[in-house]
Amino acid sequence: MASEEFVVLGIDQSIDEYACTSSYKYNGREFSILLCDDPSRPGYDEKNDVVEGYLEKIYDVSAHDGANVEDSFRQHEYLQQAAREIGEIVLPLLREIAPSLPIAEAPPPEPKLSEMGTVEQFLYPNDQESVKLQLVALNGRLTLVEGHHLASIPDKDKPMTPEEMKGIEADLDTIPKFEASEVLLTTLYRGGMSAFGASIRGEEYVCKIISNFFRDPVIAELPTLLKIRKANLDPEARIPELRGVYFHHQQFQA
Repeated sequence: MASEEFVVLGIDQSIDEYACTSSYKYNGREFSILLCDDPSRPGYDEKNDVVEGYLEKIYDVSAHDGANVEDSFRQHEYLQQAAREIGEIVLPLLREIAPSLPIAEAPPPEPKLSEMGTVEQFLYPNDQESVKLQLVALNGRLTLVEGHHLASIPDKDKPMTPEEMKGIEADLDTIPKFEASEVLLTTLYRGGMSAFGASIRGEEYVCKIISNFFRDPVIAELPTLLKIRKANLDPEARIPELRGVYFHHQQFQA
């Protein structure tokens, strides 16, 4: 019997919809598991439902503005923990349904750039081939059913809006631009969720990502960084310098 492969990929959140998806790779195939309140589903078993407890905790640890490093780190740690615990629930269920799944065609091998991949892969993972399921308690047991993944669940990280761009477009025209596909993430900093070590064309940078939960701090920081850049300060000063911005599909990201 071939060895079993199960990899925890992580959790994507949508606090507005009080729902999230937890992603896993099982024997080479990716699974996107929807977690959401679903009391209207026939056979729903509230007594045996574990989903609501995870959603409440995720909501609690994510209810902050990102200004406090400890809050960000606590959120990151719990999301990792929740993804692992939910994976322990999901794996036996995947074993049950695996024989009924169509065989996935093996994708062509891709160069392994890093464990984290590029910004483009991080922000917009290609889930066209993922199996979308929902974890729900039905008739006395947890089970996986066909997922009705909410169309309104947003992308992990939204671009800046035209309103947020007002007043800084001209300044942005003066600095280097990079495609999200060429920004290679190398490190998630402690307390990160929005700050990463990154490599671009062989140069090392700190990369800030505008995320759903840390939009305000990152966006508020940008005009200040632009002013510092224009001030042409002494290069020996220990002040962060804005070295460039990246775009994806012609939309400004960070």
